[in-house]
Amino acid sequence: MTLPELSIKRHVLAWMLSAVLVLFGLISYGRIGMDRYPYIEFPVVSITTALKGANPDIVDASITNIIESSVNSTPGIEHIQSTSSPGVSVVAITFGLEKKIDVAFNEVQAKVNQILRRLPKDVDPPVVAKVETNAQPIMWLALQGDRTQQQLNQYAINTLKKRLETIDGVGEVRLGGRRDRTIRVELLPAKMAAMSITAQDINDAFAKEHVQMAGGFVVSEKTENLIKLDLEFHSIDALKQMVIAWKGAAPIRLQDVAEVIDGLTDNRQLARFNGDTTVGLGIVKVTNTNTVAIVEKIKAKLEKELRPQLPPGLQLHVVSNDAVFILEIVNALKEHLLEAILLVLAIIFFFLRNLRATLIPLVTIPVSLIGAFGIMFALGFTINTLTLLSLVLAIGLVVDDAIVVLENIFRHREELDADPISAAVNGANEVVFAVIAATLALVSIFAPVIFMNGIIGQFFRSFAVVVTFGVLVSLFVSLTLTPMLCSRFLTVREKGHHHSRLHAVIENSFNRLDAFYRRLLAWALGLGLLLWAGSRATPRAGTAYDSASRQFTVPGSALPLLTIVAIFFLLFILFRSVKLAALIILVLPFASIGGLVGLFVSGEYVSVPASVGFIALWGIAVLNGVVLVTCIRRLREDGMAVAEAVREGCVQRFRPVMMTATVAMLGLIPFLFSSGPGSEVQRPLAIVVIGGLITSTLLTLVVLPTIYRWFDDEGVEA
Repeated sequence: MTLPELSIKRHVLAWMLSAVLVLFGLISYGRIGMDRYPYIEFPVVSITTALKGANPDIVDASITNIIESSVNSTPGIEHIQSTSSPGVSVVAITFGLEKKIDVAFNEVQAKVNQILRRLPKDVDPPVVAKVETNAQPIMWLALQGDRTQQQLNQYAINTLKKRLETIDGVGEVRLGGRRDRTIRVELLPAKMAAMSITAQDINDAFAKEHVQMAGGFVVSEKTENLIKLDLEFHSIDALKQMVIAWKGAAPIRLQDVAEVIDGLTDNRQLARFNGDTTVGLGIVKVTNTNTVAIVEKIKAKLEKELRPQLPPGLQLHVVSNDAVFILEIVNALKEHLLEAILLVLAIIFFFLRNLRATLIPLVTIPVSLIGAFGIMFALGFTINTLTLLSLVLAIGLVVDDAIVVLENIFRHREELDADPISAAVNGANEVVFAVIAATLALVSIFAPVIFMNGIIGQFFRSFAVVVTFGVLVSLFVSLTLTPMLCSRFLTVREKGHHHSRLHAVIENSFNRLDAFYRRLLAWALGLGLLLWAGSRATPRAGTAYDSASRQFTVPGSALPLLTIVAIFFLLFILFRSVKLAALIILVLPFASIGGLVGLFVSGEYVSVPASVGFIALWGIAVLNGVVLVTCIRRLREDGMAVAEAVREGCVQRFRPVMMTATVAMLGLIPFLFSSGPGSEVQRPLAIVVIGGLITSTLLTLVVLPTIYRWFDDEGVEA
């Protein structure tokens, strides 16, 4: 018993299996984070070492060079960048993206520990830290008012920072324009010279007089008391009285040779908002959490708690907010998603002119797309520009399987079998192999993207995973839910039934198109002229295709070759024929020509989004080629002569191929005219797919069967 037959006979099972996918997807959707782009982790480790008072040359010679020489032998380093500034050495080590950050941190820490004794005696211990390259604030707040800089700092640190860090999803709150309280001792050289006091004398005095020490314990029979030896000065006036030296019996105090000022740290950073000095609070979120949700929580806390409790004279403003940009992109993509679904349904209705037949894919599309949220949550992906773009692209892909099954069942009901159950079983079983082969071909095209290395690989991995999982779910749905729905809800009007005038006009147009295609195909098969043209065009197409592949190596050096090899081996396994596998591969250069022409005409270039468009284009082109060749192959196995099998198979698959290509193109039409946020990614992808499908569909329907006529697997000619 095949899967379609089981689903038709056990319709509740088909409903429940799809319901589980939808339920899992809906639960996951509520827990998935939302961001602008996918999370990319750059393995960067920094080493910060301080030597107070040292000039850059000393820092470079005695600290930076030693650390660089030690860590240089750590495996996996891409490059090292260091800076030696007054009193501070910073060494930043960037590793290859395949390097685990925890492993890199431990290895660098071990290297640094080995050279601690070679560093200057007065140096602070080097601080080794992981650099959070993605940890940028998602929101900036500005605190300002009629207070001193020090008072603003204290309120921001002691009150606002602590309260903001309690919000779920907030990982860190950074302060901008911060200047901490600092007690400055400004020496008076003239007075120091008159009293024979040196800077070292003052430094020694601080070391002896301004100290805290461990006092130990005073232990009695039943008690134990901790002794605190606090010799520090806790006020400016007391500090001024600190004795530096003695001149005879008279003490020389700090105030005699220096000015003691209650001030702020050096003015090395400045924060201003609307022209006024401010203290900025930058809020960093926890990785892979929902940026929009966190921003909403922060806004709620601002309105309900933080602003009402501000001291008189203080204001707290929102300066920037990443959620605004993210919502613009996400909302635009959601609109495109809805537009694409409506266009897809319109095309299906136009081809089949049957409302119930149109509504069946309307059920199958959400199951595939919502089910993709489950894999996104399981793998830690976020809802971002790339994953939403993959869902929009997936509409044209996931509906392809349903269209092939639906159209074949519809043809059986209309021409061969009026019984809904047997027509659904036979119609679905007839295309099971074609649907499986086409879906696996799509998977073999997108799967290599998952294993791409480098930044581009990390950037587009979520895109490829969502599309791959979406088409696999669509395969399952097209072999379970679609046949079951067709057996129970699909109605076909009997021949001779009076249709509306619009229906008759559309049907006559399709009949004329079918007749034209029959004549064109018969002419091509009879004369072999198109075979000659195809054989001449193939090398040129291959040249253009190679050119595209060379430019396509921007995102992944071996990706085009890997993709082609994966497709070829899969087709060879499915058809057990090198000739048929090679025949279907021919659609790739034909498709690439249209994509390149589209980029040239529109003034775009082969960018990373365009390269991903080529991958999607190849998938749809191969899918149509597999559907066509599978049908011809089935007729040949039934004993039909090769020329007759080619003619009959092409006529049978003409409308499904046209439907899948048109659905894929119209699904991307909203991206073609996109000009808002994210259009720099969406538009090149849409141009490549639409342009490539125009050429590949035409050549698939004419050149491919013509070559097959002379390239038959069995070598039999009519």
